[in-house]
Amino acid sequence: MASRPAGVSGGAGVLGRIVASKEAEIARLRARRRELIHAAEDAPPPRPVLGPIAASPRVAVFAEVKRRSPGAGPIAPDLDPVALSDEYEAGGAQAVSVLTDGPWFGGSLADLRAVAAARRIPVLRKDFLIDEVQVWETRAAGADLALLIVRILDPPLLTDLRAMVHDLGMTALVEVHDEGEVEAALKAGARLVGVNNRDLAAFRTDLRATERLSPRVPGDVIVVSESGISDAGDVRRAAAAGADAVLVGEALVRSENPREAVAAMAAVPRGTARRRAAARSGGEPGDFIADECEGRGVRVPGAFAADEREGHRVRAKVCGVTTPRDAAAAADAGADYIGAVLSPGHMRSVSPDRASELYSACAARRVGVFVDEPPERVVQLAHDLSLDVVQLHGSESPEVAARIGAAGPWQVWKAFHAAGRNGSSEDERAAGGRPVGGASVAARPVGGGSPEGSPVGVTSSGGPLSRHALASAVAAYSDAVDGVLVDAWSPRAPGGVGRSFAWQGIGAAVRGASGGAVFVAAGGMTPDNAAAAVDALAPDVLDASSGLESAPGAKDPAKVVAFVAAVRRARQSSNRMRPS
Repeated sequence: MASRPAGVSGGAGVLGRIVASKEAEIARLRARRRELIHAAEDAPPPRPVLGPIAASPRVAVFAEVKRRSPGAGPIAPDLDPVALSDEYEAGGAQAVSVLTDGPWFGGSLADLRAVAAARRIPVLRKDFLIDEVQVWETRAAGADLALLIVRILDPPLLTDLRAMVHDLGMTALVEVHDEGEVEAALKAGARLVGVNNRDLAAFRTDLRATERLSPRVPGDVIVVSESGISDAGDVRRAAAAGADAVLVGEALVRSENPREAVAAMAAVPRGTARRRAAARSGGEPGDFIADECEGRGVRVPGAFAADEREGHRVRAKVCGVTTPRDAAAAADAGADYIGAVLSPGHMRSVSPDRASELYSACAARRVGVFVDEPPERVVQLAHDLSLDVVQLHGSESPEVAARIGAAGPWQVWKAFHAAGRNGSSEDERAAGGRPVGGASVAARPVGGGSPEGSPVGVTSSGGPLSRHALASAVAAYSDAVDGVLVDAWSPRAPGGVGRSFAWQGIGAAVRGASGGAVFVAAGGMTPDNAAAAVDALAPDVLDASSGLESAPGAKDPAKVVAFVAAVRRARQSSNRMRPS
């Protein structure tokens, strides 16, 4: 057998034998390295992970597809992975874990591919990853998360693999079992830490591992309690120790009704998470999590954003989509986000039924655009349409944005309007050389209330913002939203007028004021200027709508392909793990 890869330390016992068995697999994969790289790049974009967990007031359930284990032997060797994961998702699971190791756990990469293709919730590849080629394979199969086990990875390799996982847009679940491994995980940059209650060397399970280790994890890092979870009582025990999520396998696979079993576990509140966060941050519990009796849930400013931004992978968003055909064409071109205008009365507005059709036509992340809608309607449509992002393009206050964000597992992006090129737009010049409402924007404190309670300078009718005023407006929302969208201003419409704003200094201003939120650049984006926009603004997402159309509301497939390709080239140039 080939020598163990540098940085791998499986040790003796069952775990050592499992790790050793991976070496032959890795040798075969290396022969397909370039094929796997291209397949990973062409895979649908990973689903967000950290934000939905952080936004939920209840414990997240990672429900596992597991055929056997070295300790338990055969569990359900003939299970249907897609049918089982259907039950998990229907029961309220926030993620599905798929064991892909064959010799020891009876799994396969085919199980992972099938589940990933069928699910809207994130999918974790649970295996023994010890080489970068396995990470490429994981992304190529459609996984959103990858398991990294501290016990089998030396610190430099752990750090490199975690960075690679995030460079590919996935989230690393970094697994620990003792105090030293917690320290190693945090030094490697882990933001999702799994406390394995099972000792992988002896295969003994004890929930006291979560109780012992969870308090050692900072409050802004999400903790998953793994193994030994049998019922809702165990979930409550893990939550009391500070766990934000649980990973459950054998108990669910053996359950006569896995949907109900998941639902019972997913109903457990995360109330005690506030004590862990407050203890680690030195603040009051209310600083980290809103009062659950008010139905506000957990909000971790910047957590979702960092999940999106890690690795500086610029993503492409095609907005103003009005037909299922255009949605499918955009997704086929590789668009990461598809946006539909869900407020009535605008040029590209679609009904909820139409939106459901176009979202169902593609696998891209779903963005719903709203302009001054009642929060109750926004939340209801976000639930009904399974939105990934709620984009607020009107005069919504920070309080309203935060309330919408706390109501479900979606991001909230807030739109702001910047001054046109050279500080002036065609509409501003038509208004006599100054923005409509521009004097009041400059004179009144941004973040203060308008007569309707909205921060000045945010409304589509209030005029564009200078770079400094924009930074102040963004700062007022920094604790309330997950993303900041900067668009050009028009007195006629809240967006989508095909005009650019003055790019200079905007990216730095937004990043400095947003608290780490996702930065989305919109306004006049086309295939021709996409590369320049990425270079000048360094956004996390580039958003195009009218610049991709052959007629208002009708996307030109060739322009969509060219735009996404331009963004893809920009993000690949910054991917340090991509071979030359």
